[in-house]
Order: sequence, then C-alpha cells, then structure tokens
Amino acid sequence: HSLVRFNDLETWAITLLQSPEARKTLKGRFTHILVDEFQDTNGNQVKIIEGLKAACGDVVSFYVGDPKQSIYRFRGADVDVFQCQIDNVEPEQREELSTTFRTSPALGGFFNDFFPLLLAPSENGLDNDFAPVPWTEKVKCNRTVNVIDGPPVDLLLRVKGKPGEEEEDEGDGGSSEALRLASHVRALIDRSCTEGWQRKLCPKDFAVLLPK
Repeated sequence: HSLVRFNDLETWAITLLQSPEARKTLKGRFTHILVDEFQDTNGNQVKIIEGLKAACGDVVSFYVGDPKQSIYRFRGADVDVFQCQIDNVEPEQREELSTTFRTSPALGGFFNDFFPLLLAPSENGLDNDFAPVPWTEKVKCNRTVNVIDGPPVDLLLRVKGKPGEEEEDEGDGGSSEALRLASHVRALIDRSCTEGWQRKLCPKDFAVLLPK
C-alpha cells in the first residue's frame, strides 16, 4: 500500500496551488482567510496560505496566535514563522489581546512574575535550542475573584543526581513520584474542606499529564 504522510500532503498542496487549473478554479472563490493558532504552523503551511491568497486574488487575511503557546515543535511547528509574520505587518495592522477571560487573578500574577524571566534571552553564551519568544505585555485578567483559594501554583521538584547517578524516583519506575503526587492532591482536597475555602475540591478537579 502507498503511504502518504502529512508533510507529503503539504508538499502536494503547494504544487497543486501552482497549477493553472487550480488557480482558475480558486480565482475569486474566497475573499477572507483566517488562520487560528498561527504559532503552530510551519513554512510549508504558510506557502499553502500564500498560494491560496495568490490564486483567489484580492484576499483579506487574518492571523491569530500567541508564540508563548507554541507547543507543537515535535510535529514541525516553527514559531519563527509567526515572528516573521509579525515583523512584516505594520504596527497599525496588529492587535494585541492581553486580557484573558479564563485565568484567575492569582494565576495571572504568577504568569507575570515567572515567565518574563523564563523567556528572557539566554546570556550563557550557548546555542539557544529554542526560538526566542518575547514577553511583550503583562497578562490582564477579566476575572476579579479567585474561585479556588490557596497558592495558584505548587512546584513539586525532582532531585537530579550527579552525572552517572540515578535521579530521584528513577530506580522504582516512578512509583515514588506517583505516590508523592497523589499525596499532594489528597492534601489539597483535605485543605479545601478544613480551611473553609470558597469551593471544596474533589478528585475530578485534577488532571495529570504524563509524557510518553
């Protein structure tokens, strides 16, 4: 069986959009193009968008995205594509949306304190493996009340051993780490019940994300 991968489809789409037949079919078909999550696109996908614009003719395009949310590098996403698009747009054509309607004030404050330092350009003289992402403006929260009491973020740190030594929890297949996390979740649920939090927590309030 012949197998076609996603990058094959991208390459074929670029080729197709260059054909006279496709351009004739698409001419005048679309007047507006909106691309959401633009921070997770790559160079070939931008070529597809540009090919559509060229084929359709007079097109107004909108790009929506946040480079700080680019998480699909492992699938070929290139945040530099987003940054280049910003650089090529006139300032009056940009609109920065810095107000979040999801985040609590406490968590927004944590973002504003923590991430500007994390995203600051590296000054250690080493090659930077990640495209630089500027923190251009503080997050503003539309919500004014924290629904859940307590600190917005808890850091449970793993102790990394010296070169050649096993990391903490590495020798037991991660069971100690899992037990520590479960104990922390249990403690948060208990605190919400005993300390008079505005809202009592329950297990369904928690999600655990695991790497492959």
